[in-house]
Amino acid sequence: MSLPGEGWGALVLRFEVEVEAPPERVWDVLTGVEAWSRWHPGISFAVLRGPMAPGTPLHWRGDGMRIRSVVTEVGEGRRVAWTARTLGARGFHRWTLEPQGSSSTRILSEEVWRGLPVLLLRGTLRKTLTASRTVWLERLRARAESYRGS
Repeated sequence: MSLPGEGWGALVLRFEVEVEAPPERVWDVLTGVEAWSRWHPGISFAVLRGPMAPGTPLHWRGDGMRIRSVVTEVGEGRRVAWTARTLGARGFHRWTLEPQGSSSTRILSEEVWRGLPVLLLRGTLRKTLTASRTVWLERLRARAESYRGS
């Protein structure tokens, strides 16, 4: 499935990891936005300004950048997506959770970035985002595998 904004000049990133936790637990951790800063060292704050539903603003600071997002998709505890704007770049990030048997989940993280900063700093941005998303997925895995609520 393609991402909105994919095409010439876009930076597209895809990552996946398998987690020894059911999708419901992974979903709770991933969509528990206000708790992101407790388990992800690169996120200093995150605030969801309403329910996890399309149209809800999400404001956060990740890797030193203030990011303004809007939730665009929420699908039955299996998919969530949001837009992102920061430093002249526009992005889209989608998370998909796929059950793997009864007690594990494959997490697919996909994102696309566009804008002048992306064109000018493509290599650096790819390297930075790859490192950041690798940490995010590893921390998400660790949190979901040890999660007991709140």
